[in-house]
This record gives sequence, structure tokens and C-alpha cells, in this order.
Amino acid sequence: MAKWRSNPAVRSRKSRGDHQEKEHQTAVVRAVKKAQKKEHQPLPYDLTELQRDANRRFGFSAKKTLNVLQTLYEHYKIVTYPRTDSRYLTKDIAATMPDRLKAISSAYGEVTRLILHKQKGRVLAGNVFNDAKVTDHHALIPTEEPVFISDLTQDERNFTI
Repeated sequence: MAKWRSNPAVRSRKSRGDHQEKEHQTAVVRAVKKAQKKEHQPLPYDLTELQRDANRRFGFSAKKTLNVLQTLYEHYKIVTYPRTDSRYLTKDIAATMPDRLKAISSAYGEVTRLILHKQKGRVLAGNVFNDAKVTDHHALIPTEEPVFISDLTQDERNFTI
């Protein structure tokens, strides 16, 4: 059994009477459908997708996102070339993933140690490696350079991929 409770925030003036009449009546739930769905791991970022995400999460403009990424690329050398339009990696990068995980372990120790230990640094989502879908540059990923999070500004910390 369930009690009917209307949400005043979504009621229109016209329908308030109907909702008030039902307010403390009981209802019976006749069916519940549950379904398991498989969701694929998201692909790595390209510049456009990262700009969208940075705007949604931090309110950054596309230009600010690019500027911060350029700094991470040119000054710290901790991300790959940012002006990419690909969300895929070439197959030869798979062998470098353990070194890339070790490089970011100072910032993401627990997570990276787990991946390095249990998965031996292997990327389980094999669909990210697709030579045919990489044009000039592959997706944005960390480089093998160690990350010293304390050296980064707050904006730069937001982008440690």
C-alpha cells in the first residue's frame, strides 16, 4: 500500500483540486518492472566532449578549458595533445597504460594501485583501442610524466584526467 502525496512544485493551478482530493487516500502498486541494463564505459575525452563536461561541471567556457589544457600539455606535460577530435586510442598505446597509471598514482593512489594490481594496468574496455577511428591525434589521456597535484592551480586540478 502507498499513500498518495502530490508534489506542489509540479502542480498546475487547474489540477490542484484533483490533487487535493487524492491527497491522503491509499493506492495500490500493481506492478513494478525491473530490468538490468548493461552500460558501456565512456570513451576517453576529445576536446569538444571535455569542453562540454567542463562547462557542465565547473561552468568553464570552451576557451578557458582549452587554455587550462594547453598549460597541462605544454608546461607540465601531463596530458597528451589537447586539440584532438578523436575519442579513441591506437592499439600501440595499450602497452603504455601501466606507465601512465604509475605517473598519476601520486594524485590517484588508491584507484591506480587497484588497477595496476588487479588488472596489471590493462584497460578492460578494449573498444577504446581502434586505429581506424584515430585521425591525426588520439584521445586525451595522461602522459607518463608524474603528476604533482600540489603544483597545480585549482582549475588545473579539475582537469587531471
